[in-house]
Amino acid sequence: MGPFLERPPTVRIGRASASRANLLVISSDPDVADAVSAGLRATVYAIRVAHDASAALALLDSTLIDVVLLDLDLTDAAGLALCTELTTRSALAIVCCGSEDRRADGVRALRAGADDFLVKPFDPMELEARIGATLRRTAALRPAKPRCAERDAYCVGQLVVYRAQPRVLLGADELQLAPSHYRLLATLARTPGTPVPQAELIQAVWGPGEADHRRALYQHVCQLRARLAEGPVAPPPIILVRQVGYQLGRDAQDPQAPPA
Repeated sequence: MGPFLERPPTVRIGRASASRANLLVISSDPDVADAVSAGLRATVYAIRVAHDASAALALLDSTLIDVVLLDLDLTDAAGLALCTELTTRSALAIVCCGSEDRRADGVRALRAGADDFLVKPFDPMELEARIGATLRRTAALRPAKPRCAERDAYCVGQLVVYRAQPRVLLGADELQLAPSHYRLLATLARTPGTPVPQAELIQAVWGPGEADHRRALYQHVCQLRARLAEGPVAPPPIILVRQVGYQLGRDAQDPQAPPA
């Protein structure tokens, strides 16, 4: 496992939670990333790894990330410079780490806006406790809108529908949808709060020139509602607009949503 994580062999720590927090580990040293992944994978954290600053920023632009563990010893960029860049993303929790002789950089990182600093090697119990505490402190500051690149995905409340691939996130979880359900949701998510005519939805799901699929569309809407309801957080509602079609609410508390 390497010298970066001191792991008691029988310890398993976890939170009682309906969804996992997305943790991005940024480190040029594979031993650090591997050790953190091995130490926390059995807990409630979905772990992604970036080995340089450019990969980290690309992931942050395309993926929902709740908390970052930043190793200040990066090879392609100054860790402190990247820390400063990350603090511009106001919803992001940042925990830095470094060797004993980098304590001064840890202080600078805290002054730059990081939420915590750990000295390597660190115990997994302490690591998880600090990450959990950081997430609790920053939870109230997170915006309702997920952090994603507008050019790559439709973001509606805590729902993210990617354009270039049939991928859907709700809160921190990825939902597996049938292709026709994905096409229906993507069409609705393109213009949240605006009714989409039935004919347009039918064409998006089944293609042009198809026969009347109004009954099938109703069934698809019901199935999609049920699938979204299985997610870890309340989804934006799919609202019937009589004599027009359907619309996706702007968030889970859309006042136009019908009663459950």
